[in-house]
Amino acid sequence: MEERLPLEYAALGLLMRGPQHGYQLHQDFVRYFGPIWHCGRSQFYAALKALEAAGLVTSSQEPQEGRPPRHVLHITPAGQQAFLEWLHAPVLSVRQMRVEFLSKLRLFDLLDLPGATALIEAQLAVCDERLARLETARRAGRANDFDELVYTFRKGQLEAVRSWLEQCRCRYT
Repeated sequence: MEERLPLEYAALGLLMRGPQHGYQLHQDFVRYFGPIWHCGRSQFYAALKALEAAGLVTSSQEPQEGRPPRHVLHITPAGQQAFLEWLHAPVLSVRQMRVEFLSKLRLFDLLDLPGATALIEAQLAVCDERLARLETARRAGRANDFDELVYTFRKGQLEAVRSWLEQCRCRYT
């Protein structure tokens, strides 16, 4: 399956609640994901078009009195499957935690879906694996002062993420 942008998955998640038109979807995105990241309307509409082109979303026309018909979007079974696969998979880098992982937690809450704790556990496992690889690389190499700075920075990031995930686990259990 082709890899999608986190924005596209967030839009699919919003459509899991039922069909909506693009303007309302963007309003909902701003409402629910605004604290996580900013997305302009044109970027959001481009994501919706990409989802439709990929067959993850279909559209229909809804007549409006005195105005052009409204373009209503519906998630397809393939879109539902792609969304759920993405939702339950941990992110692979610390960089993705800020937007993608937080968006996943938001969608678990918004859609009242089970599985947030399993995602958090999987994410903790990813952090542990990254910490172990980082330590192995440190022991194998001949570190200079700068390499040691990089190591302590990356280790600190991973430990901070791990600590935050432990807090999340307490919230979701």
